[in-house]
Parts: sequence; structure tokens; C-alpha cells
Amino acid sequence: MLQVFRNTILAGALAVASCAPLFGGGKRAIRDTSNSDIHIRVANRNWSDVTVYALVGSSRMRLGTVISMSEQIFVLPRAVSASTGELRLLIDPIGTWRGYMTEAIMAFPGQVIELNVENNLGLTNWAVW
Repeated sequence: MLQVFRNTILAGALAVASCAPLFGGGKRAIRDTSNSDIHIRVANRNWSDVTVYALVGSSRMRLGTVISMSEQIFVLPRAVSASTGELRLLIDPIGTWRGYMTEAIMAFPGQVIELNVENNLGLTNWAVW
């Protein structure tokens, strides 16, 4: 009987562990998943949903949409950023003509860019770690 109980507990623990998200929510979990890509974490504190683009050289790549008051993690493949290591992020709020573009960001494979989109786009900020 005790053996059946142990097997049941072990099976339950394995089931819970298999449902854990790939990016465990902590900053360290993102860094440990890959050292060949640049991860971009966007926290949208704007009242509007926003579309995020990466500008590398003369190319613009759509990363995706972040809904209002939520966060999203995007992956910029190494092949896209390998040329210069310099990129800009363009934020395009849906339903308005006003947008925001970062200054040039120096980011290299294995780094994480954190972008905080504020309701007043002029207060939007970013950091690389």
C-alpha cells in the first residue's frame, strides 16, 4: 500500500513539473534557455495594444503584438542581429498615429532587452542585461 502511495505522489509531481512554462517567469530563466538569440521582454503599460517591430539596418521585422497591461517575450534570432549588434525597437500603438522608436540599442546574442511601454510614450524606457 505504501508503494502505491509513493508511486501516486511521484506521478503527480512529474505531471505538475511537465506543465511548468518554458520561461519560468524569472529573468534568470530567460537567460539560461539560449545563448544564441536575443530575447526581448516587452511590458505594455499603455492603454492601447501595441505592435512591436525590430529595425536592423534597413530591415523591419514584426515581432508581434502585446495587449494592454500585459507582458510578452519575443526572440530575435542570432542571424538577424549578427550583422552589427545594433538594433532599434519600434512601438506602434494600435488605433493611433503616434508611435515610439528607441535609440540604437547594442545587444548581442545571449542578452535580454527589457522594454517598458508607458501610457505616455515619451516615458517609455529600456535596458539591456
